[in-house]
Amino acid sequence: MKDESIIALSEIINVQQDRLIKYNAQLKDSITSHLESESGTIFMYQDITTSERYVVKIKSENYYIGLEQLVNQEHSEYFKQQFYTGCDIFMSKCTHIREVMLYTYEDEFLNEYFPPFLGSIKIAGNVYIVMRYIEFSNNESLSQKTEASMRFLAKLHSRFFQRYDILNSMQLNTLSPKVFSDNKYLLETVYKTAIKQVELPKQLSIEIANYINRIEDEVTSMQKQGLTLCHCDFAFRNMTMNSGKLTVIDWEMAMGLEPQFDLVEFLIDYPEKLDSHLISDIIQKYITNSECCSIDSSKNYIVFYNAMLRNLYQYFVVRLAGLILINRIFPIPWINESTQNCISLWKYIINSLNRK
Repeated sequence: MKDESIIALSEIINVQQDRLIKYNAQLKDSITSHLESESGTIFMYQDITTSERYVVKIKSENYYIGLEQLVNQEHSEYFKQQFYTGCDIFMSKCTHIREVMLYTYEDEFLNEYFPPFLGSIKIAGNVYIVMRYIEFSNNESLSQKTEASMRFLAKLHSRFFQRYDILNSMQLNTLSPKVFSDNKYLLETVYKTAIKQVELPKQLSIEIANYINRIEDEVTSMQKQGLTLCHCDFAFRNMTMNSGKLTVIDWEMAMGLEPQFDLVEFLIDYPEKLDSHLISDIIQKYITNSECCSIDSSKNYIVFYNAMLRNLYQYFVVRLAGLILINRIFPIPWINESTQNCISLWKYIINSLNRK
């Protein structure tokens, strides 16, 4: 796999392979780090002539085999079958194709925030994505990063809200009740196993379980409220700022979802313990810059927070539960904090709705 990644890089940047040496950099995401070391999903190289550094990404079949084996500790064949079916929806086997589609999509706004994409190439059935390496800066304060990320997220969602012609042209996965109906077993199994690993308020556990039971109706409600382009892994580990310029990486999970999905994920994965003041401040930063979400009337307020609530349940079911499960196999540094933030956010949303 490594030889193929060098071949891919050398062909795309048009240099001899012997000019490229492996470059080591600390990866922020422990899941990525683990899968890189186990099956090879991300490689970094440096050109010894120019000192230019590059990232080569690959999502091969081995990636999903490794992930399934991590989660399926009981070696259930039925779970395995359902997992690979679910991958087509929640972690599509074509994630690399989706990312290439976005990076090559001609959109002035998106292109401004994408990492420097140099090209992709298919070798032996695998698609390799080549980008220039970006340093993760620590110069900006958390407050500055939060402000910039909320401006970007609000503008992203506003730009593509209900633009289904554009979303379809990007070949994104689309939300449909049938998709979730067909994968209820997988969602229920992962969730029931995950909540044994964490302490959730009893009422929250009940509400998430009830959400899975009625998920087809909830997805229908999402469609009616309107979908937009969501990053679907929108956390500080996937963005960096240099000289005030924000760059957002890892768009492979992007989907057409309600705007609140990205906002919920950002809050849950926030690198500080959430309290009501912080949650309110971040939401206000988002709302101030948004053209598709508003809380300027009682009706809009209720619509917004109901969407926040269902997207919190949605995020727990399709993402956080799986991460909690993986965390029992190898540690994910931020998972416990994210789980606690999820509880804090749930309480805040419930209180917000009760006030109305």
